[in-house]
Amino acid sequence: MVNKAESPDALEQLLNHGNKEVCVVEMTRKVGQDIGNSTRWTVMAELKRLGVKIIVGAKAIEVTDAGLRIQKEAREELLPADSLVIATGSKSENALASLKDLVPELYVIGDAKEPRNALEAIREGFLTGLTI
Repeated sequence: MVNKAESPDALEQLLNHGNKEVCVVEMTRKVGQDIGNSTRWTVMAELKRLGVKIIVGAKAIEVTDAGLRIQKEAREELLPADSLVIATGSKSENALASLKDLVPELYVIGDAKEPRNALEAIREGFLTGLTI
């Protein structure tokens, strides 16, 4: 932008769509169920503005050289892709909690305690910090 390597129209296109086709595959019937309604509305509006395709009620069953094979109802489909980002949820990992007998104080917080969203983990970290 500073060196005017791209035209204003090209920059606007990149800003509003990017240079990749993006598709979100969601197993449930509604995407973004775990975020608040007002936040969800904003996120969904941005995804629409950016041209993100959303497929709900589908399950990823295989990653291939050509893309991602999904199953929706009884039908299988291959989504061509050159890049994949996989978000499969999280599981607590708190092996360091075993140090509790070696230190005077130990607090297990965030996803180490229980998987959840970032705001909840940040709040828990803040409240723990207040008690120390």
